[in-house]
Amino acid sequence: MRRTDRATALTLVLSPLLSPSTLAAGVVINEIHYHPPAADFRQVEFVEIHNDGTQIEALGGWQIRGGIEFTFAQGTTLPPGEYLVVAKNAAEVEKRFALGAQAVVGDFKDSLENSGESLELVDASNAFVDGLTYDDEAPWPAKADGDGFSLQRVCATESAQNPLNWLAGSPTPGASNAGAICPLPPQRPTTAVINEIHYHPRVIDTTPHPALEDAEDQEFLEILNATTAQLDVTGWKLSGGVDLLIPAGTTMPPQGILVAGRDPERLKSLLGITNVISVGYDGTLSNTGERVSLEDLQGNVVDSVQYSDAGDWPSAADGAGRSLERVSAATSGEDPRNWRASRIQTSTFVRLSAEGPPGAGLSQRLILAIDGAGEFLVDRVTLEDLTTPPARIILDETFDQGMTDWTATGTASGSVHAPGAEGAVHEGVVDRAHRLAWRGVVAAELGAGNFGVGPPWGACHAFEGAFPGFQDADCDLLGGFGHFQVVSELGAGGRP
Repeated sequence: MRRTDRATALTLVLSPLLSPSTLAAGVVINEIHYHPPAADFRQVEFVEIHNDGTQIEALGGWQIRGGIEFTFAQGTTLPPGEYLVVAKNAAEVEKRFALGAQAVVGDFKDSLENSGESLELVDASNAFVDGLTYDDEAPWPAKADGDGFSLQRVCATESAQNPLNWLAGSPTPGASNAGAICPLPPQRPTTAVINEIHYHPRVIDTTPHPALEDAEDQEFLEILNATTAQLDVTGWKLSGGVDLLIPAGTTMPPQGILVAGRDPERLKSLLGITNVISVGYDGTLSNTGERVSLEDLQGNVVDSVQYSDAGDWPSAADGAGRSLERVSAATSGEDPRNWRASRIQTSTFVRLSAEGPPGAGLSQRLILAIDGAGEFLVDRVTLEDLTTPPARIILDETFDQGMTDWTATGTASGSVHAPGAEGAVHEGVVDRAHRLAWRGVVAAELGAGNFGVGPPWGACHAFEGAFPGFQDADCDLLGGFGHFQVVSELGAGGRP
């Protein structure tokens, strides 16, 4: 169960997940002219959107936000296959690129940052549609930075966050990009990747952090040798938020890992590992997100990741004691769906029970909630009517059939069923046949008449879960309210 403290009133709709490398067709950010030549100054900056879907999209109330701000007027539509240019100065863009007035809207507020920034396209309901954080440094195409070229998307159904999905080319506002092709062409074979990022360790009051107030001495980056041969990484570099020149003689075994940190000796002691680069890196990993890159001896960018503590990036890695773990070395590290929060370092469930006060008899739901941001897994939920002995079992949920009788809403809208076999480990917690990963408030509709006549009592009994991110939970019974404190280990956090 996970709650993020970002209030919402939407009901969860379960649907198959897309693979990390592909997106559904729809409206996308397709071209960005963020640094025109000096002669044009900023007046011909633009962001182009493209409808790659099959339906006309009504854009009224949609917004582009981030470094710039623009709201599409009511009545604005974008037919399938068409393009729409959002300009800093619509008149100047029309003139400079010989476009008709119907192809350009504007003017947007502020200016596109020449050194890179985040852009986000949201619909009229404030739901995320597309977005990216571009840069003027490798692996992003440097020629788009003041040389008269724009950033142009290669494939609409590949992630906008992937720098390899963008090329620099002569601006083509209102038309297809010259290098557009799907799927993306194969890249050179992957040799090594940034595999884990522990950017915001959890501060434990009883643990001294001599250097750093925010536990930066526990930060680390993990590099994975993605090949089946030994890899010599002498002279390779980590750059971006941190800087490190890997010492001479450093090699990695096939499929082996190497850990880089600010304080190598502390990491060895804390994590009980030896495969740590002997030299600490300069700088610290940003708690809010930044780019980190791995370069080989020739200066080629081997891998690069622009991580974040917001958007689709796993929030549990932001100060809750967990790290970002890459799902697949073969898939771009720029895609937040290719990352997950590290598994909870525990293998036990905590049995909880609570008895609610008399209800008003108005509610026919059992509601489970978290008081604050957090996440936990639940296996067995039993609800008993204690009005008259012996207790009558009203609900005995094992989640064998998934979430059929449960509804995840509000801050719980990300809750999912987490099936598994007896004794299997899933997300770092020992499974009990079937369970539900709850994120926020989850309600089960028990049906009229299940509680009999009058205002009975209820009990949340045999409520088992591993609780990595919070200290208490609530149980709302029949309009009444039961509260119990959870005392459990929060997990050992990110571990390479």
